Amino acid sequence: MKQNMSEKYIVALLMCFTGGAFDAYSYYMRGKTFATMQTGNMILLGYNLVNGEKIKALMYLIPIFAFFFGAFISQCLSNLIKEDKLIRFEQIVILFEIICVIPSFFIEEGNLNFLSNMFISLASGAQLNTFRKTKGLAIATTMCTGNLKSIGEAFGNFVTRHDKHYLLNMLLYFALILSFFTGTIISFCLAKVIGIYAVVVSLISLIIGLLIITFNKKDNIVK
Repeated sequence: MKQNMSEKYIVALLMCFTGGAFDAYSYYMRGKTFATMQTGNMILLGYNLVNGEKIKALMYLIPIFAFFFGAFISQCLSNLIKEDKLIRFEQIVILFEIICVIPSFFIEEGNLNFLSNMFISLASGAQLNTFRKTKGLAIATTMCTGNLKSIGEAFGNFVTRHDKHYLLNMLLYFALILSFFTGTIISFCLAKVIGIYAVVVSLISLIIGLLIITFNKKDNIVK
Protein backbone atom coordinates (compact mmCIF):
# COMPACT_ATOMS: atom_id res chain seq x y z
CA MET A 1 0.00 0.00 0.00
CA LYS A 2 2.85 2.41 0.82
CA GLN A 3 4.35 1.74 -2.60
CA ASN A 4 1.01 2.50 -4.23
CA MET A 5 0.64 5.75 -2.28
CA SER A 6 4.10 6.80 -3.45
CA GLU A 7 3.25 5.95 -7.04
CA LYS A 8 0.03 7.97 -6.77
CA TYR A 9 1.99 10.98 -5.56
CA ILE A 10 4.55 10.64 -8.35
CA VAL A 11 1.70 10.62 -10.86
CA ALA A 12 0.26 13.74 -9.21
CA LEU A 13 3.64 15.48 -9.51
CA LEU A 14 3.85 14.52 -13.18
CA MET A 15 0.35 15.82 -13.85
CA CYS A 16 1.18 19.14 -12.15
CA PHE A 17 4.33 19.36 -14.25
CA THR A 18 2.22 18.73 -17.35
CA GLY A 19 -0.29 21.39 -16.32
CA GLY A 20 2.44 23.99 -15.93
CA ALA A 21 3.99 23.04 -19.26
CA PHE A 22 0.58 23.24 -20.96
CA ASP A 23 -0.07 26.79 -19.78
CA ALA A 24 3.42 28.09 -20.50
CA TYR A 25 3.27 26.62 -24.00
CA SER A 26 -0.18 27.97 -24.85
CA TYR A 27 0.63 31.42 -23.48
CA TYR A 28 4.10 31.80 -24.98
CA MET A 29 3.69 29.98 -28.30
CA ARG A 30 -0.05 30.12 -28.99
CA GLY A 31 -1.17 33.71 -28.75
CA LYS A 32 -1.17 34.44 -25.00
CA THR A 33 -4.03 32.07 -24.22
CA PHE A 34 -4.25 29.96 -21.07
CA ALA A 35 -4.82 26.28 -21.77
CA THR A 36 -5.59 25.35 -18.17
CA MET A 37 -6.48 28.53 -16.23
CA GLN A 38 -9.85 29.44 -17.66
CA THR A 39 -10.24 32.28 -15.15
CA GLY A 40 -7.50 34.08 -17.08
CA ASN A 41 -9.31 33.44 -20.36
CA MET A 42 -12.53 34.81 -18.86
CA ILE A 43 -10.70 38.00 -17.90
CA LEU A 44 -9.16 38.35 -21.36
CA LEU A 45 -12.55 37.67 -22.92
CA GLY A 46 -14.10 40.52 -20.95
CA TYR A 47 -11.14 42.82 -21.54
CA ASN A 48 -11.30 42.42 -25.32
CA LEU A 49 -15.08 42.80 -25.40
CA VAL A 50 -14.87 46.07 -23.49
CA ASN A 51 -12.15 47.32 -25.86
CA GLY A 52 -14.11 46.48 -28.98
CA GLU A 53 -11.98 43.50 -30.02
CA LYS A 54 -14.98 41.22 -30.55
CA ILE A 55 -13.31 38.65 -32.80
CA LYS A 56 -10.30 38.37 -30.53
CA ALA A 57 -12.61 38.12 -27.53
CA LEU A 58 -14.60 35.26 -29.06
CA MET A 59 -11.39 33.30 -29.62
CA TYR A 60 -11.07 32.95 -25.85
CA LEU A 61 -14.38 31.10 -25.79
CA ILE A 62 -12.74 28.22 -27.66
CA PRO A 63 -10.43 27.05 -24.84
CA ILE A 64 -13.15 27.76 -22.26
CA PHE A 65 -15.64 25.44 -23.94
CA ALA A 66 -12.93 22.92 -24.80
CA PHE A 67 -11.94 22.73 -21.13
CA PHE A 68 -15.58 22.16 -20.23
CA PHE A 69 -15.92 19.32 -22.72
CA GLY A 70 -12.65 17.79 -21.51
CA ALA A 71 -14.07 17.55 -18.00
CA PHE A 72 -17.35 16.23 -19.44
CA ILE A 73 -15.57 13.48 -21.38
CA SER A 74 -13.50 12.52 -18.34
CA GLN A 75 -16.59 12.22 -16.15
CA CYS A 76 -18.41 10.11 -18.72
CA LEU A 77 -15.42 7.76 -18.89
CA SER A 78 -15.32 7.57 -15.10
CA ASN A 79 -18.99 6.59 -14.95
CA LEU A 80 -18.84 4.08 -17.79
CA ILE A 81 -15.60 2.23 -17.08
CA LYS A 82 -15.74 -0.11 -14.11
CA GLU A 83 -12.80 -0.56 -11.76
CA ASP A 84 -12.50 -4.27 -12.54
CA LYS A 85 -11.86 -3.66 -16.24
CA LEU A 86 -8.47 -4.58 -17.72
CA ILE A 87 -7.77 -0.96 -18.63
CA ARG A 88 -8.40 1.82 -16.12
CA PHE A 89 -10.23 5.00 -16.82
CA GLU A 90 -7.15 7.04 -15.79
CA GLN A 91 -5.13 5.29 -18.49
CA ILE A 92 -7.72 6.20 -21.10
CA VAL A 93 -7.75 9.82 -19.93
CA ILE A 94 -3.96 10.10 -20.28
CA LEU A 95 -4.15 8.45 -23.70
CA PHE A 96 -6.81 11.03 -24.56
CA GLU A 97 -4.46 13.80 -23.39
CA ILE A 98 -1.62 12.40 -25.50
CA ILE A 99 -3.88 12.34 -28.56
CA CYS A 100 -4.86 15.96 -27.85
CA VAL A 101 -1.21 17.06 -27.56
CA ILE A 102 -0.01 15.52 -30.82
CA PRO A 103 -1.78 17.98 -33.21
CA SER A 104 0.25 20.87 -31.75
CA PHE A 105 3.35 19.42 -33.43
CA PHE A 106 1.75 20.04 -36.82
CA ILE A 107 -0.31 23.22 -36.33
CA GLU A 108 1.77 26.18 -37.43
CA GLU A 109 2.11 29.15 -35.12
CA GLY A 110 -0.17 32.01 -36.14
CA ASN A 111 -3.77 32.10 -37.28
CA LEU A 112 -4.42 28.48 -36.32
CA ASN A 113 -3.22 28.85 -32.73
CA PHE A 114 -6.82 28.50 -31.57
CA LEU A 115 -6.83 24.87 -32.76
CA SER A 116 -3.78 24.01 -30.67
CA ASN A 117 -5.29 25.79 -27.66
CA MET A 118 -8.56 23.93 -28.17
CA PHE A 119 -6.88 20.51 -28.09
CA ILE A 120 -4.68 21.33 -25.10
CA SER A 121 -7.64 22.78 -23.18
CA LEU A 122 -9.56 19.57 -23.87
CA ALA A 123 -6.68 17.64 -22.33
CA SER A 124 -6.46 20.03 -19.38
CA GLY A 125 -10.15 19.75 -18.54
CA ALA A 126 -9.97 15.97 -18.62
CA GLN A 127 -6.84 15.97 -16.45
CA LEU A 128 -8.20 18.32 -13.80
CA ASN A 129 -11.37 16.25 -13.43
CA THR A 130 -9.47 12.97 -13.25
CA PHE A 131 -6.51 13.54 -10.96
CA ARG A 132 -8.13 15.13 -7.93
CA LYS A 133 -6.66 13.37 -4.92
CA THR A 134 -3.36 11.96 -3.73
CA LYS A 135 -2.33 10.68 -0.30
CA GLY A 136 -5.82 11.59 0.91
CA LEU A 137 -5.39 15.24 -0.12
CA ALA A 138 -7.59 17.10 -2.58
CA ILE A 139 -5.36 18.57 -5.29
CA ALA A 140 -5.47 20.56 -8.52
CA THR A 141 -3.04 19.49 -11.25
CA THR A 142 -3.61 22.27 -13.79
CA MET A 143 -3.28 25.35 -11.56
CA CYS A 144 -1.68 26.52 -8.31
CA THR A 145 -4.45 28.53 -6.65
CA GLY A 146 -6.18 25.62 -4.93
CA ASN A 147 -2.91 24.05 -3.81
CA LEU A 148 -1.65 27.39 -2.49
CA LYS A 149 -4.88 27.79 -0.52
CA SER A 150 -4.37 24.30 0.90
CA ILE A 151 -0.87 25.24 2.09
CA GLY A 152 -2.35 28.20 3.96
CA GLU A 153 -5.06 25.98 5.41
CA ALA A 154 -2.54 23.37 6.55
CA PHE A 155 -0.32 26.04 8.11
CA GLY A 156 -3.28 27.49 9.99
CA ASN A 157 -4.14 24.04 11.31
CA PHE A 158 -0.54 23.45 12.36
CA VAL A 159 -0.31 26.77 14.23
CA THR A 160 -3.60 26.27 16.09
CA ARG A 161 -3.59 22.48 16.57
CA HIS A 162 0.17 21.83 16.88
CA ASP A 163 -0.08 18.68 14.79
CA LYS A 164 3.03 17.90 12.70
CA HIS A 165 0.86 16.00 10.25
CA TYR A 166 -0.15 19.36 8.78
CA LEU A 167 3.49 20.25 8.16
CA LEU A 168 3.78 17.14 6.00
CA ASN A 169 0.69 18.23 4.08
CA MET A 170 2.29 21.63 3.52
CA LEU A 171 5.39 19.98 2.06
CA LEU A 172 3.31 17.75 -0.21
CA TYR A 173 1.37 20.71 -1.59
CA PHE A 174 4.53 22.77 -1.94
CA ALA A 175 6.13 20.01 -4.02
CA LEU A 176 3.07 19.98 -6.31
CA ILE A 177 3.35 23.74 -6.83
CA LEU A 178 7.09 23.44 -7.44
CA SER A 179 6.44 20.72 -10.02
CA PHE A 180 3.92 22.98 -11.80
CA PHE A 181 6.40 25.85 -11.76
CA THR A 182 9.17 23.61 -13.07
CA GLY A 183 6.92 22.59 -15.95
CA THR A 184 6.42 26.24 -16.90
CA ILE A 185 10.14 27.03 -16.76
CA ILE A 186 11.18 24.05 -18.89
CA SER A 187 8.40 24.74 -21.38
CA PHE A 188 9.39 28.41 -21.71
CA CYS A 189 13.06 27.50 -22.17
CA LEU A 190 12.34 24.84 -24.77
CA ALA A 191 9.99 27.17 -26.65
CA LYS A 192 12.85 29.65 -27.09
CA VAL A 193 14.89 26.91 -28.76
CA ILE A 194 12.46 24.66 -30.63
CA GLY A 195 9.30 26.78 -30.86
CA ILE A 196 6.00 24.93 -31.16
CA TYR A 197 7.75 21.59 -30.65
CA ALA A 198 8.25 22.50 -26.99
CA VAL A 199 4.98 20.70 -26.38
CA VAL A 200 7.11 17.53 -26.40
CA VAL A 201 7.89 18.07 -22.71
CA SER A 202 4.19 17.65 -21.88
CA LEU A 203 4.03 14.55 -24.04
CA ILE A 204 6.98 12.98 -22.22
CA SER A 205 5.55 13.62 -18.75
CA LEU A 206 2.19 12.16 -19.82
CA ILE A 207 3.84 9.03 -21.19
CA ILE A 208 5.78 8.54 -17.94
CA GLY A 209 2.56 8.95 -15.95
CA LEU A 210 0.80 6.45 -18.20
CA LEU A 211 3.57 3.89 -17.70
CA ILE A 212 3.42 4.26 -13.91
CA ILE A 213 -0.34 3.74 -13.87
CA THR A 214 -0.13 0.83 -16.31
CA PHE A 215 2.38 -1.08 -14.20
CA ASN A 216 0.60 -0.33 -10.93
CA LYS A 217 -1.61 -3.38 -10.50
CA LYS A 218 -2.74 -2.85 -6.93
CA ASP A 219 -5.73 -0.54 -7.09
CA ASN A 220 -7.06 2.70 -8.50
CA ILE A 221 -4.18 5.16 -8.71
CA VAL A 222 -6.23 8.31 -8.13
CA LYS A 223 -8.70 7.29 -5.45
